Amino acid sequence: MATSIIRKFKKTISVLASLFIIGFYSQILNAQIITNVQYITSGQNILTVTLSAPVTITSAAGWSANVGGVLYPYNVNPLIRPNIQYLSGSGTNVLQFQLLFVGPKTSITPDDVAIGVNISYNGTGNTGPGMPAAGPIAAINDVIIDCTMLTGVQNIGTNSSTGSCQPLTVKMKINWTWSMQARNSIHFNTTGIYLTIIWGDATSGSYQMTETPVNSGTYEIITISHTYPISNVCTYTVNAYPLMLAKGGDAVQPTFACPTGTSRQTYVLPAYRLDNQLLGGSFNITPATGAPITLYCVGTNINGFIFTDATIFNCNIGVEPSRPNQDMRWTQFIYGTNVIGGARIANVFINVYGTPVQLTDASGNPMPNSWTVNPLDGTTVGAYSTPSTFFEGPIVVIPSPALGPSAQTYPINHTGNFSPDAANQKFEVTLRNWGPCNKYTDFVAPIETQSQLRLIVSPAAPTPNNQNICVGSPVPALTVTGAPGATAFYWYSNPGLTIVAPGSNNTNTYNTGIPNTPASTTPFYVTQVVGGVNACVSPATTVVLTINPIPNQPTITRNNPDFCFDGVSSIILTANPAAPPAVSSYQWYRNGVAVGGATSSTITLSTVAQSGNYTVRSYGIAPTNCPSPVSAATTVNIWALATATAPANAAVCQGNVASFAITAGGGANNIQW
Repeated sequence: MATSIIRKFKKTISVLASLFIIGFYSQILNAQIITNVQYITSGQNILTVTLSAPVTITSAAGWSANVGGVLYPYNVNPLIRPNIQYLSGSGTNVLQFQLLFVGPKTSITPDDVAIGVNISYNGTGNTGPGMPAAGPIAAINDVIIDCTMLTGVQNIGTNSSTGSCQPLTVKMKINWTWSMQARNSIHFNTTGIYLTIIWGDATSGSYQMTETPVNSGTYEIITISHTYPISNVCTYTVNAYPLMLAKGGDAVQPTFACPTGTSRQTYVLPAYRLDNQLLGGSFNITPATGAPITLYCVGTNINGFIFTDATIFNCNIGVEPSRPNQDMRWTQFIYGTNVIGGARIANVFINVYGTPVQLTDASGNPMPNSWTVNPLDGTTVGAYSTPSTFFEGPIVVIPSPALGPSAQTYPINHTGNFSPDAANQKFEVTLRNWGPCNKYTDFVAPIETQSQLRLIVSPAAPTPNNQNICVGSPVPALTVTGAPGATAFYWYSNPGLTIVAPGSNNTNTYNTGIPNTPASTTPFYVTQVVGGVNACVSPATTVVLTINPIPNQPTITRNNPDFCFDGVSSIILTANPAAPPAVSSYQWYRNGVAVGGATSSTITLSTVAQSGNYTVRSYGIAPTNCPSPVSAATTVNIWALATATAPANAAVCQGNVASFAITAGGGANNIQW
């Protein structure tokens, strides 16, 4: 019996041993091995664990991580930190675990990477079936870096600048911040971060950047000084973008640049000049020198004339919308300068808020540099002098944004006098301008421009274009030819120029409205204006409309009757004009055809060929030479003498008949034997 019990025991032991061996080898064959651990997500707080076989898992029990020397054990309470929590992957061979950091830390950092990041499993959790203990297994970030890993935290600006005026020298300060995802990658090249800068003047360059401050992820550069050439531009546009060089020997990571998109940074540098030098600007006074409104006839009053600052600031918003030159300006008018040159107009005054200030004396000389009128309000003050030696208006400040000028001169006055006033005498004002590139507050010299009032001689009278017509002809308009610069014409009906011609309209053409009958002579008197508003009027010229009469129908008388041509006799026809109207010439006609050269009051006829029906027309006075009606016809006959041939002699016998024949010729129309 004992032997039987022993046998049973041995058999049981054998079965148990077999089962243990089978289970042991089965576990070895089905064990889940960690093959890879990565942290490549953008947040850098996820560990991705790749296993050799799928597992099931409900929590991170049994799992822990070590990040930069700090242990991250699993705790069911996610508020307990540091901690590791299961995220996803049950049923697959890829698990994700989230690291819960102690604030303010939110991700794995490069410092952690330098010390090391790993994960372990102690084999006691619910990862299975039956996953054995594993680790610690080192984790890596081997993400390929590209432009999307820039955070968008970036800046471009000037570190130093000579200002907003040319010539311009600047140093640019530019930075970009790289994400933790990029910086933790084994491919990130900390010494290979560069920028390319395009200066905007056809030059560019690439420069290495440094992390500033250390471990911030912000790579920054302060460029070397860059001096721009003086150019006809308002701005220079700087563009910059980052690039990363692959590490030497890194066959996976490419070198790349980020020249487009949001990572490209742009900065517009103002590059202004003076208001008389650059795009869109013009430094002017209106009206300009020589404008018709600035011209006054000798002896004409100048009453309250005002010049205006018509400057268009350079680089204004119309031509430079991104960085318009709207910085503060200062302007000032100076009165009585003589930059353009020429004799001055005498006795010129300005009205300073109701107080007259004399600027030139009776001889046209500038007044002494001793002024007692305050240019700000016209009040009387103690005598003072000015740096220019002329009366100076106030400094007019145009604050930023300076969109345009506003200064005007005080009203300028002069009482016209034919002595000492003379043609080409002038009165000049000077406009000063300070701006961003020649600041008044920096005591920099202004730019200046001038304009003038000028006396001119009265214009010559216009040239008349008289009109002469015959009674009954269409009446043309009267015209005059004006002088250069003539702006208006005034028509009068009397020499005293007190009666305006009816219907005239200040042009050089006048339709008189006079009927074409009866004959008449009507003068009109015309002046012209040169100089526009200032009405520099010329002397009058006389323009005449003459309507000449038509002569009466003439009659014809003769001194002799018709006759036979004998080489001596003649007939004289005489035209009787029945004047008046006066007659200046005649035209004789034979059988309706004008007789050449027959233009006097008589015509002499003496040849047979001159026989015919004669009429005559008379002509009135020049220049119209109005023709009369044609006279009644007078018939003139000058006959040729009769001729006949002599009959031939004949001899006949008595009792016979002899015949004689002749041929009549000349004026013969009848034969008598």
